[in-house]
Amino acid sequence: MEAKKTPSADLTKKTGMFLNLGLALAVGATLAAFEWKSFDDGALKDLGMTDDNFEELLDIPITEL
Repeated sequence: MEAKKTPSADLTKKTGMFLNLGLALAVGATLAAFEWKSFDDGALKDLGMTDDNFEELLDIPITEL
């Protein structure tokens, strides 16, 4: 069976180039996302003092086998 496409329109020869281009773009986008600087505009909110004793709240019974 003969291929119906012309040899100049066959993209299977360039799949390695497209794979490398996609990987390079993904690595570049990941690097840009990690290096992006953001600045906090507002001050931290004070949530008040908490006097909770979490050891009393977490009463987990001992399991026996």
